[in-house]
Amino acid sequence: ALLQSRSLASGDEEVLISVQGVSKKFCRSLKRSLWYGLQDIGSELMGGASRQGLRPDEFWALRDISFELRRGECLGLIGRNGAGKTTLLRMLNGLIKPNQGQIKLHGRLGSMIALGAGFDPLLTGKENVYVNASVLGLTKAEIDEKYEEIVDFAELHDFMDAPVSSYSSGMYVRLGFAVASMIKPDILIIDEVLAVGDTDFRLKSSKRMKSLLNSNCAVIVVSHNMTDIRNLATQAIWLDKGQVQKVGSPHEVISAYLGTGVWETSDIRWDSLEQAPGCEAVRLRRLAVLPPPGETCIQISSGFLFVCEFDCKETNLNLGFTLQVSTEEKVIVFHSGGMGKILAKTKLGVYRIKVKIPPYFLNAGKYRGTIIIGESQSIPLVVAEDIVGFSIGNTPIGSNYSIRPGVTSPKLDWEGAII
Repeated sequence: ALLQSRSLASGDEEVLISVQGVSKKFCRSLKRSLWYGLQDIGSELMGGASRQGLRPDEFWALRDISFELRRGECLGLIGRNGAGKTTLLRMLNGLIKPNQGQIKLHGRLGSMIALGAGFDPLLTGKENVYVNASVLGLTKAEIDEKYEEIVDFAELHDFMDAPVSSYSSGMYVRLGFAVASMIKPDILIIDEVLAVGDTDFRLKSSKRMKSLLNSNCAVIVVSHNMTDIRNLATQAIWLDKGQVQKVGSPHEVISAYLGTGVWETSDIRWDSLEQAPGCEAVRLRRLAVLPPPGETCIQISSGFLFVCEFDCKETNLNLGFTLQVSTEEKVIVFHSGGMGKILAKTKLGVYRIKVKIPPYFLNAGKYRGTIIIGESQSIPLVVAEDIVGFSIGNTPIGSNYSIRPGVTSPKLDWEGAII
């Protein structure tokens, strides 16, 4: 973990991060990039102003980004790969400087923006702990006091005397996060690296970040896992092509990012059977995820229909069907295999099957559907993986189910009585 410390020159001490009008440009050509760099350095040495516009082969990686983050707050940064999230974190961390705008940080900064950033591969895990904590400004006595706690959190007791070059990516993450979070920084920056850890470590890390927020630390989290953003962030920013698309509560920003306000469902049809998924015996004609009859969109409270139409070119098949639904992070929500035969002793023709997914089963978000058609549940004839995508929107505001974390959103029956 790379650790730094900086201070605000002035202003409200509760504001730990202040980003005002920040823009950053890069050059696609290495030759021109080196030449532009020399020009900019020369201009700065001569006291000239930095160039504001774009030169040939340059592009804006970030454009006019502004936000503030106070103690006890967590900012979630979301967006597709290449949206500018890591560039922003690198500027916050002081690795690169903006072409325009101003960044002010107050207090001790702990960050993880790359696996093993700040680790010397030739040093042991223990030596790297002492080096990194020393860079932060801790004394040897303070590191001695925290060392066992760091090792316990990272669960690397048997590997602390081994060089970190022999560590797996998960071990890098565990040790780096343990150091960065154990020293209780004022600001903690995490860039997707926790996705490499196993489930137990991710849960433990999530609890640690929540404890840091309760201790008035400011946290910035970059993640493609919307569940993490929902559970941790107090505010969120959606970046796309270097520009802010939306700022607000995690619920509002995630809904806009996932397109859950558009209410579009997928309906895929194959006119040419030669291009359709399947085999000589069975080929798909249509896959669709539809709202219930009479509804115009899929919501948590409405449920939905999964429709599959296919051509059967062989008689006397015993066909079984499996539906699998996954989140956009490729987490399997359910897999319906092993339900027995649905169609026995088939005839030649076009078939349609429907599956009703009940209300309050899935939460708002984006999902992918997989369909598998097999002979007697053992020989797959059609495997269409993650082929159809669909969105589920929130129940209208005012309902008890308007905002909920998690993948599912069950409507439960509760009873209570004196016993």
